[in-house]
Amino acid sequence: MDSLTNEISREQEIIDDDLKPPNILISYEGSNTDGDPGQFTWVITDTDDGIGGDGDSGLSEINIKVDYLSSEGRPDDIYIISPSETGTWNLPPYLGTYTITIFARDNDDDRTLIVDSLTTEMLSSKEIIDDDSNPPELSNLIITLDIHYISVSFNAIDDNSGDDHGIGEIIVFIDDELIMSYIPLPTETSFDFNIQNDWIMEIGNHQVRIEVWDADDDRVCDSLSDDISGTFEITLDEMRQYVNWEIVQLNEKIQSSSDDCWRNPASNRKTAMNNKLNELKDLISGDAFEDAYDKLLHDIKPKLTGLKTDENEEPWGDGVFNNPWVTCSDLNEEFRLDCNEILTHIKILISVA
Repeated sequence: MDSLTNEISREQEIIDDDLKPPNILISYEGSNTDGDPGQFTWVITDTDDGIGGDGDSGLSEINIKVDYLSSEGRPDDIYIISPSETGTWNLPPYLGTYTITIFARDNDDDRTLIVDSLTTEMLSSKEIIDDDSNPPELSNLIITLDIHYISVSFNAIDDNSGDDHGIGEIIVFIDDELIMSYIPLPTETSFDFNIQNDWIMEIGNHQVRIEVWDADDDRVCDSLSDDISGTFEITLDEMRQYVNWEIVQLNEKIQSSSDDCWRNPASNRKTAMNNKLNELKDLISGDAFEDAYDKLLHDIKPKLTGLKTDENEEPWGDGVFNNPWVTCSDLNEEFRLDCNEILTHIKILISVA
């Protein structure tokens, strides 16, 4: 064979023109408390344009989510955030751990049979805690009373931790019944409430319970409370005083009423009624409650109202007193109500004496 041959070979290595994955920077600003839960901020960049600059810089895919793991009994949650190269996400005030996960893929797409792009994934976590974990401190509860009012005084102090200071609400219960609520000023620490004594005809001990909530309201059910309790006693002596006070009030109303509403001679009849009511008081003061009831029912109420009825308007006799001393119907009605109230209270005195 006379022919000649020649063979030349050349080797060339092809390398990836983009070896740098995206860069992700996540930062947090805040106090990691429910009062200042703060925010995640992120910046995602890809500046590697490849060897020779083939225009493949930038990002082709971004996924951002925040996982929430509750520490206060709320349901766990996942927040999906709109993709962006820069952004901020405000943390809710709920207690627990928030973990932000950012996934980014660069724009390197020179090869199609295999994935040419590079990716980065970064996580950052922050736990949110309660900025106020101490309930108010309560002290110096004093309960006093007279026949008209119950006075309740006490001190309530918040430790002023967190972003919300002071007392948020005070609720007063007597015998487990809600009596009042009060929203104090942020600087108030001493409290004194005068409550109408609606228990004056209920002999025995009564419980006062005061529930005090702090002003921490960064989230639902965030405020903390404590309570303090005491008692007051209604005695027979106080009940007796109250009924005598009612008799005095009735007498004052009688003496100040117009003479035109009384049968003549009006002044004589008012004087006679004054004497009858003073006798009624003496019977009450001497614990002659049944005699007092009988006097008011049979002697005083008929003359003031023209009615022979008890406190429940049940008639005795024929139910009508034909010659009442008071002739004005509106005044008759006022005196009827007053007499019925006093009769009811004398019946209570009879039952507890």
